[in-house]
Amino acid sequence: MSTLPELSSDDLMRSLMSPVKFDQDNCLFVDLASVKKDGSPFVIPLGFWYDRQFVYVCMSPERTSVKRLRRDPRVSLSFHNWSFPARYIGMEGRAEEIQDDADYTMCLKISHRYPKGHVVDEAEFDRNWLSLGKALFRIHIKRAFGTPFDYVPENYAETALLPNERHTLKNKPVG
Repeated sequence: MSTLPELSSDDLMRSLMSPVKFDQDNCLFVDLASVKKDGSPFVIPLGFWYDRQFVYVCMSPERTSVKRLRRDPRVSLSFHNWSFPARYIGMEGRAEEIQDDADYTMCLKISHRYPKGHVVDEAEFDRNWLSLGKALFRIHIKRAFGTPFDYVPENYAETALLPNERHTLKNKPVG
């Protein structure tokens, strides 16, 4: 079994931040796994921001996920595309709570990436969404691995064949 290559910050930037603002048909969330008291994992989907160094996530301070991250900062992150062939990016890291986002600049940056078709007044939505406060976490990435979303293997046509169809590729006339 081959291991997946480590990904560069350029690979991550292209895969995670393009486009910077999503539309309804092109939306990417992160699945964040944290550690429960009994040691088992717990996964939630979240909006995020990536700045070539850290992944940022923002949550209501009352969520149990915030309590888990404060108790044990170890996390795993998973990003995946929405089409075949399936591609994903996995990360391992540690969450650090950020206290200096008092004006919610980063939390709003994250929120504003995602479509809100049901919202008429975005300023009113922001006020309601922030009314209970937000806890912002910066994920220090120890390792990022997987397949960049824009990667197409050289032998894509061959890998798309079922094993019992491979003989047709060998017998196909050239030219």
